[in-house]
Amino acid sequence: MKKLLLILGVSLVLGVICANLFNRYVHPDIRFFLSAAALSDRWAEQIRQQAQGSPVYIIAGGSEGRTGVDPAILASEYGIPSINAAMAAGFAMRPNLQMALHYARPGDVLIAKVGLGTGDGTSLEGIRVAVYRMGWRAFDSHLLKPSFSALNAMLTSNSKTVTTYLAKLLLRDGEVYRYDRQTTLHASGWMEIDYTDVRSATCLPKEVSELLQSPTVTGEDKAFARDLDMELRRRGVELWVWYPPEMQHPSYRVHRALEALTLVRMGYRVLRDDTFNVYPDGSLFSDFRFHSSARGAAMNTRKLGELILKPEFWTEKSLLEWLAEHGVDGNSTPAAGTVTAPEAQK
Repeated sequence: MKKLLLILGVSLVLGVICANLFNRYVHPDIRFFLSAAALSDRWAEQIRQQAQGSPVYIIAGGSEGRTGVDPAILASEYGIPSINAAMAAGFAMRPNLQMALHYARPGDVLIAKVGLGTGDGTSLEGIRVAVYRMGWRAFDSHLLKPSFSALNAMLTSNSKTVTTYLAKLLLRDGEVYRYDRQTTLHASGWMEIDYTDVRSATCLPKEVSELLQSPTVTGEDKAFARDLDMELRRRGVELWVWYPPEMQHPSYRVHRALEALTLVRMGYRVLRDDTFNVYPDGSLFSDFRFHSSARGAAMNTRKLGELILKPEFWTEKSLLEWLAEHGVDGNSTPAAGTVTAPEAQK
């Protein structure tokens, strides 16, 4: 019996070690985006020296931000000090924002999309990456807190990810991860993708009239807003909500306007862009509808530069007017929930 328990104990320890080694050094998403973050670290040191105490603009979120904004253009053409801290959308909002705030100092501005209806805003992979990036200081935050889920994230690995990786390794002649090929991580932290999957599409995106409803604000959305507000207050950082580019039919702008209306009613500050960064032009994108091409990234970065220099924010009134111009009554859509306005953003 003792021998059996010893074997089980040793097996458990070895399993945990193997899971952590895989997660940290082999897992394709984690490995790739940790490399991207390392470039952003070096860029951040350089940009802080150049900023000489001025506020720095920190781009947060998923890979749509990593591919859509080039801090080198913001610095050289607009004199704007910025850091691209975006990671992968699959890491979820709370870990991604926490890792971006790792760069923040009082007076800085965090620029990020805030999604609604995304659950509790965490993922096991995101928790792992946050810990790899920040150590246990990742949990010194209102956004991420010690929990059983966090402990489970550090002691286990996703079996589906492991088996998929091994299958690709054995059957696809080394083509394990698409972003290891035809992808360039620039010194500024910008991720350039050379794939043409989207650009070669022969049809435009379809209309999205079925999305003409205000999103429902869940209890988890409210909890996230409160936690984010407390963390922004604690750090003395301001949040500007910004929509990264996406290839969709222009009708999708109405959907984003309704979402922005809900966010404004919740107290968020949303940067005003009447296109909501929605474009049907496939030449502005690469492998996915939300990953910019080099041309798209340059255009998007310059648009963001103009917004930073002369920021204008949506109000409930201006959004209702925009919606009315597009044939939608913003007050007739399902009512959104409300929470206390994030005072740190005012």
